[in-house]
Amino acid sequence: MRVFLISILKFILFTVTFYVVFICIWGTIFPAFLRPNVHKAEDVSGFTNIRLAEAAIAKNVDILFLGSSRAYRAFDNRIFSLSGYSSFNLGTSNQTPVQSFFLLKKYFANLQPKMVIFEVNPDIFSGDGTESTVDLISNTKPDINLLLMARASKNIKAWNSFIYSSFSHLIQNKLPQQKNNTQNDLQYIKGGFARTSDNFYHTNNGNYYYCHLNINQLVVFEKMILFLKNNGIRTILVQAPVVKKLYLSCAENERFDSIMIAHGDYYNFNLTSVQSKFTNNHATSDVFSDYKITDTIYFSDGQHLNQKGVVFFNQMILNLLKKPNNQ
Repeated sequence: MRVFLISILKFILFTVTFYVVFICIWGTIFPAFLRPNVHKAEDVSGFTNIRLAEAAIAKNVDILFLGSSRAYRAFDNRIFSLSGYSSFNLGTSNQTPVQSFFLLKKYFANLQPKMVIFEVNPDIFSGDGTESTVDLISNTKPDINLLLMARASKNIKAWNSFIYSSFSHLIQNKLPQQKNNTQNDLQYIKGGFARTSDNFYHTNNGNYYYCHLNINQLVVFEKMILFLKNNGIRTILVQAPVVKKLYLSCAENERFDSIMIAHGDYYNFNLTSVQSKFTNNHATSDVFSDYKITDTIYFSDGQHLNQKGVVFFNQMILNLLKKPNNQ
C-alpha cells in the first residue's frame, strides 16, 4: 500500500511539473493564435500595462475612475484637470467588480482618492470576469491575490496565464513594458484615459449583450462599497450612455437600477425623464436620450463614446460634482 501511494505521489509530481514546463514553453515559443489558453501582456488590448505602471507611481488624486472600457474610454483626465480635479483612470477591459475591488485595494494607499466614480452597467455585473482576470495577470506582478483570483475564476485560461506570467517574471524579474501608446483607433493619454481617434460610428459593433446578473459580482460590489464607506470616500455610481439598441437588449435594466440606487448616488445616463422611475436618483439628459440623433454624433460604436461624446458626457459629470452631496 505504501509503495502504491508513493507511486501515485510521484506520478502527480511528474504530471504537475511536466504541465508547468509545457505551459512555459508553449507561451514562449508559439504565437498567440496557437496558444489560445495562454495569454501574454502583448496579447491584450486596452493599455493595461502602461496604465498600471503609471498607477504604481501616481500620488494623491481627487478622483479615481473604475470600470471597464466604458470607463477608460469615457472619462478624460484632461477635461477634469481643466476644472481643477486631479484624477486617475483605473479602468481595464471588461473589468468586473472583482477586478475593480482588487485594483482599488492594490493602489488605494498611493492614490488616496477623495472620490471614486465607478462606471457600472448590467453587462459587467453579468460576467465571470475571466477576460479581465487574464488581463491583470498578464500585466501585474504575480502575487497571492492574483493566484486567488485565478483560482476563483475556475478557468483554465486564467491558470495557464498565471503560470506563464510567474515564469516570465521569474526569468526577466520585471514585467514586459508596452512602449506603444496607440492601438488601432485608440491613443493612451497620461492618467489612464484612452482617446478614440476614429469618429466614424460603427453601426454593427457592440449593439447587443447578454444580461444575467452574477451573484458573486454583486457580493464583491457590496464589499467594495463598504470598503469605500469605511474609508470615508465619496462614491458616485454612473452608468455611461450607450446606444438605444444595446441598452434595450438587456432584460435586467430595472432590477440593476434598483440595486445600484440602494447602494448610493447612482446616475443612469441611458434613461429619459419619461422612462425614469427614480427621478431623484438618476441624472437624465435630453441629448443622450435622443438616440436617433446621438448614435452617429456621439458614439464610435454601440458601447463607446467618441471624443465629441466624451467631452459632452464629462461636462455633465462635472455639473453633478458641483451639486452638494449630489442633491
